[in-house]
Amino acid sequence: MLDLPTGKEGASGRRMALGSSINHFCAFVYDGVLSRPIKKNGMKRKMQLDKEPIRSLFFKYYIPALTSLLSVTIHQVIDGAILAQYVGKEGVAAIGMFGPIITIFIAFGLTLVIGGGILIGKSLGAKDYSKAQEVFQFTSTLTLVFGAVVNVLTPFVISDIVSFLVGAKESALFDATYDYMYWGFM
Repeated sequence: MLDLPTGKEGASGRRMALGSSINHFCAFVYDGVLSRPIKKNGMKRKMQLDKEPIRSLFFKYYIPALTSLLSVTIHQVIDGAILAQYVGKEGVAAIGMFGPIITIFIAFGLTLVIGGGILIGKSLGAKDYSKAQEVFQFTSTLTLVFGAVVNVLTPFVISDIVSFLVGAKESALFDATYDYMYWGFM
């Protein structure tokens, strides 16, 4: 483990739990990812991301990323097939209407995750653990606040969003899309 500076002192002189746990998380990420032990020729050695060839690193991380994307795609296909069998065409259309909205939220989340990950990686590489902790806290807080705002506003704005996407409020498609979006946001 790395010897990281402790968190800020609280009013009573004790370390703040969040700062301390973030320091431990940063140390775990640094020790666990940047110098992860791997086996080669039966010997255990540490994989150093800053010293390994980029081509081999790319393929070591490509398979897990591809597996993750394929599992999401397979989930969507199976979800569509089950809805088509048991709910009908309105259920499949509701998923289609919800797709662009959820893509916007995924894009927002990815910008936070990718940008925060890059900044944290740069900070860890520069051994500026307080900056890495600050970025982690900011992105985590922003994500939680954004999720809470979406949860609170969903009952008030979902009807307008669905009527914009679907049209008539008296249709079965409106009801199916409303239900799917409502529970998707909650």
